[in-house]
Amino acid sequence: MTEDLDAAGEVAMVSGQRLQRRYLLSAGAMGASFLALGAAAADAQTKGAGALSGEAANNLNFVLNLEYLVNQYYRIGVYGIKALEAARISGTGTPGLPIGGRKVKFADDSTIKRLVSEIVDQQGGHIDMLRSILRSDIVAQPAMNIAGDETGAFTEFARYAGIVGATETFDPYASDLAFLVGGYIIGESLQRVLRAVVPGISDALLLEPLTGLFGTHSYYSGMLREALLRAAQTTPAVFDTIDKIAAAFNTLSGQSVATGLRPTSVNGVTVASHAPVDASGSVAARSPAQTLNIFYIRRGVAAAGGFFPAGVNGAIKNSAA
Repeated sequence: MTEDLDAAGEVAMVSGQRLQRRYLLSAGAMGASFLALGAAAADAQTKGAGALSGEAANNLNFVLNLEYLVNQYYRIGVYGIKALEAARISGTGTPGLPIGGRKVKFADDSTIKRLVSEIVDQQGGHIDMLRSILRSDIVAQPAMNIAGDETGAFTEFARYAGIVGATETFDPYASDLAFLVGGYIIGESLQRVLRAVVPGISDALLLEPLTGLFGTHSYYSGMLREALLRAAQTTPAVFDTIDKIAAAFNTLSGQSVATGLRPTSVNGVTVASHAPVDASGSVAARSPAQTLNIFYIRRGVAAAGGFFPAGVNGAIKNSAA
């Protein structure tokens, strides 16, 4: 499967001019949104936003665990740097570092590299913002498995989803496109869990930056799906890969909200599948417990596994039944 994605990556690089134009247009809007998000969080602290309720703090600490994971994946893949500064990952719970991961050898003039570089450069700000909102009640970065070998969580997930065979491996660092697929595997849930937890924030001063964070992750999801969809136009194996990933998300979480990339026909018109939304045109929510089913790669209740071999830090630890 990694070989198929390598070949598709070459096609994506050649045919990426339109994607690059869309990416550059969206990047300006996203950059402005991100700056506003950070400013709003700082402003909320300056104006003395109220203390978070226990449930809200638990939910945001859960999101922080996921932000640590996504940041480390992109940080290592793009820059080859394995650790954030200690002050940005310290806190309560059992601290840990990423297991595995390596710098990707991106193709020259890679559109995908430019896309993921922007994501990683903004992910650190997400961590800082959440830590600022949580103040003293902050969880430490947990241990995380992001290896691309036979012991890695990516291989475990790929085998579960049927992307690779029972004895094969999935290495997300093998090529531009493989890295994009890996990013989709761990990033798709962030917008959905934010959709679930942000409405529970009652303080308007904190709701503003957190709504911005949800919007930013929705941008990311659309960007990744656009890049994957473009590669799939000439390499149908990408359609199959994302369809299987979506099916695995749904099976693990017990939902039916994840969607593949294949275009659909509406009133005889072929419609693309850029936005992963429900029938009402909204992003469907996924609870923290359901999200852990995906990251632990376990159906039913579990306290650890998959991408978090020792579990996550904070009050929310168990996946859904």
